[in-house]
Amino acid sequence: MSLWRKKQTVSELDFDSMTMEGQEALRYNSDTKERHSFSCWVRWINSAYLFAGVAVMVADGAQWIQLSDGVIITMLGTTTLNVLGLAFIILHGLFDKEKKQ
Repeated sequence: MSLWRKKQTVSELDFDSMTMEGQEALRYNSDTKERHSFSCWVRWINSAYLFAGVAVMVADGAQWIQLSDGVIITMLGTTTLNVLGLAFIILHGLFDKEKKQ
């Protein structure tokens, strides 16, 4: 599935001619596509960030580069917060228990 948004037709943009059920179905379908697109984007960004963090840690462990302890601790902390925070945001958005009206 493509991450790029498809262009909408004129009939999709004319909400006045649609029934309320049709508008809700269109909004639900649009929300589902946006959530899927966002979750894919976050998954790729998170994976790349984690890979880069591991590469830096391996390079430091092999002494190809030398980083201070403060830099290592900061990288581990931000990586952990990145993974947990973005996963929480996505899961909270997808599985929100509160029914919005």
